[in-house]
Amino acid sequence: MSNRPNCIVWAPILPIGFLFPFIGHVGITDSNGTLYEFAGTRNVRKNDQDLCTIFGNATKVISLQITDYSKIDEESIEETLDQAIALSTNKFKKKNFNFLTNNCHNFVADVLDKSGYKEKKNWNSYSSIKIAWFVLKGGKLIGVSGFIKSYLGFFILITIIILFIVLK
Repeated sequence: MSNRPNCIVWAPILPIGFLFPFIGHVGITDSNGTLYEFAGTRNVRKNDQDLCTIFGNATKVISLQITDYSKIDEESIEETLDQAIALSTNKFKKKNFNFLTNNCHNFVADVLDKSGYKEKKNWNSYSSIKIAWFVLKGGKLIGVSGFIKSYLGFFILITIIILFIVLK
């Protein structure tokens, strides 16, 4: 079981992450730390062992804080989030995957909509951009290995390009 309950987790999609380190895969954990992720057509993957996504270990995490819900106590929030995950899981088990319009970001946004996170009900409009920005802005790297996996390839690629330009 994960030690990170009530979180959004992010993992880079390699090798495309070397060019665009902000492109990644997201999932969400329930109050027990079980990870849920939309892993493809009619497939919501559940992992209660660790934060390993279909693209490898999560490298960033963002906690869904109790202060981001209004007038709900901690126990009710966990129950609300768990119910939202269950509803979204059932919904996405019937959906086809589409890289641009029906993906892991939509799944997480649907959960946030249903749970009333930050009193918003519009997480699903432009969800890929909103969730990516949310994780990019507020996500915490999971250790040194999280930093290396998330950014080392990008930095190496940029260094090679700069060296190529300078030495040409």
